[in-house]
Amino acid sequence: MTAQVKKSRLIRMANERLQLPVPEFSLLGQEKVIDLLMQDTDLRNYIDAASSNENVSKDKLQKCARRHAATMGPKFSTFFYFRMGYYLARTLIRLHYNVRVVSVDTDAMAAVGPKSTVILVGNHRSNFDPLLLAYLASQRSTVSLSAGEWARLWPFRQLVRAGGGFVVDRDANDPLYRQVLASYVRLSAANGVHHAFFPEGALSCSGRMGSPKLGFLNFFCRACSEQRDIVFIPAGINYDRIPEDRNLSYAGQSFGRPKTSLLLFSTLRYIASVLMLIFKRARPYGYACVAFGEPVSLRQWLQRRNIGVDELASSERYDWLPELASELMQSCANEITATPVALVTTVMCGRESETTWSPVALGEAVRTLVDRMETRGATYFLPDGIDAAVESALKILTRNRLVRNETNGHYSVVEQERPVLRHYARSIEHLIS
Repeated sequence: MTAQVKKSRLIRMANERLQLPVPEFSLLGQEKVIDLLMQDTDLRNYIDAASSNENVSKDKLQKCARRHAATMGPKFSTFFYFRMGYYLARTLIRLHYNVRVVSVDTDAMAAVGPKSTVILVGNHRSNFDPLLLAYLASQRSTVSLSAGEWARLWPFRQLVRAGGGFVVDRDANDPLYRQVLASYVRLSAANGVHHAFFPEGALSCSGRMGSPKLGFLNFFCRACSEQRDIVFIPAGINYDRIPEDRNLSYAGQSFGRPKTSLLLFSTLRYIASVLMLIFKRARPYGYACVAFGEPVSLRQWLQRRNIGVDELASSERYDWLPELASELMQSCANEITATPVALVTTVMCGRESETTWSPVALGEAVRTLVDRMETRGATYFLPDGIDAAVESALKILTRNRLVRNETNGHYSVVEQERPVLRHYARSIEHLIS
């Protein structure tokens, strides 16, 4: 059996089980995708204008654009995605977490038509987010992801691109690079490639949701047409524990966004810890909870505001893009689930005068907090009741050296780690304040 026959058979088997089939655009190969990209009207217009304004030959700019596209774009491998990528993602996630989909409207999901491009929109809590969304979406469709600084290292770059993702240099100041990125994202979405993205653009240092950036949202909206709708599906993501908690909370306390070198060092250190987890069966990071909101059809959203899809290319779209971004972020915020650790840390940070806590007192305080959340319609996850949730949270916090188990059975906060506790508490701050 030839390689091409094996590939065709693998794609056919995948399409039989996927709700949304693998888009043909993903199967074209890198060179054909770059050829299509170089024919994009916006990119060609930019090159023409830059050539005239900067007195640079079009041939040189085109070669530079092709080089940017080659280093950025995916090298989708059907064998890797369906034979290795899915199982790698599942194994890595399950080494750390018990994954729970708290809520999803299956009827609304099933109603998404084959002529629609699905864009998963999530809040950005951890570098696990894209992996988690891709894993959960794998039974319905393939998903393309954008990766930042951490994916510049070998072998992450190769793995991301083989899985259909693309690597973005967020610090690039080259306008041509940004135009190539914009054209690629719009072209892929217009040709049915489903994406997952995080409007915040970076991990939250404070623990709260950040303000949305309009760049990628603008690219996706430009892909909408009479022939193809863009459907946004909000996702609220929360974890009992994230690997980046200390780096993010301390950076947010004093320096703003953590430096790339610090993130890369922590990534390598984290990989070493993963190797240790392979020999253990416990999931030391607790629960990862995802809740999906109601899908938002861009075409219908525009129709309600009397905006035609033919107006998407005009600069007037920047008048309504912030409104769309705000609505999507609010939907994500509403779907965020209060995990056991988030509930316990909220109680501890809300009463900083309390030096020690007994499990019973914590349970009573969490019960009061849950009652408040119920009146507000907020979502929480207590799989085995409040007492079991408090016990589970205390184990995770103790293992993470954020609280200390005293000899009398009470628990006390490690004072120098209080910023990390606040980081977890702020993930659900908007649900109760």
